[in-house]
Amino acid sequence: MTMTEKSQGNLGALFNYWFLKIRKPTAQLTELIRIIPAWVPANLITLFRALLLVPVYLAYAHQSWGWMIGLYLLAWFTDVLDGLHARYRGQISKFGKLLDPVVDKIFVVSLLLIVAPGRLSIYVIWTTIALEIAIVLMAVLLGPFSRFFKIKLQAGANIWGKLKMLLQGLALTVLLIGLSTGWLQVTAEVIFWCAFILAVVSIVIYIRSAHKEGAKV
Repeated sequence: MTMTEKSQGNLGALFNYWFLKIRKPTAQLTELIRIIPAWVPANLITLFRALLLVPVYLAYAHQSWGWMIGLYLLAWFTDVLDGLHARYRGQISKFGKLLDPVVDKIFVVSLLLIVAPGRLSIYVIWTTIALEIAIVLMAVLLGPFSRFFKIKLQAGANIWGKLKMLLQGLALTVLLIGLSTGWLQVTAEVIFWCAFILAVVSIVIYIRSAHKEGAKV
């Protein structure tokens, strides 16, 4: 197996494990996860992602574009790594399940407020921010609502929600690469709108799924 084939295999395994929720790690993923000591809490990796906003902002303020993109990609990688580490080390917790998506949303909103003004339309900026706030509120309110009405809710994001997250990450990457390039900024805006549509689809499917399960109670 060539180095290129091995890299593609590792990336494919990461994608399947995170995106398709395949719980059993491959040999490549096991090797990757073992790099992190067992005593490191998965939630600490998640919090580290939030703290990366500080150097990302400093890199932006000093126009160190290479550092900014590198730090952003590191943050994206930790988004995959914390879940892998938590499942492999048996550190899954209710707090961690709440912390991870909240940090993701804080990161997306903060990065938008840092780099998007003047590059993307105010409509896509505030629509995306309003969407993330609405999702958090929905998650907070649906918990008590489901318990009161004895409705079962699907745990975690569905595939459309995962796709939305993936598109948002892609849009931010394109935006960071194209900070001074008009057509890349337009591309990032289009991807953000596609992510918004997928988010709406995800929410509708999530609510319909909960309603169907609730009807059986």
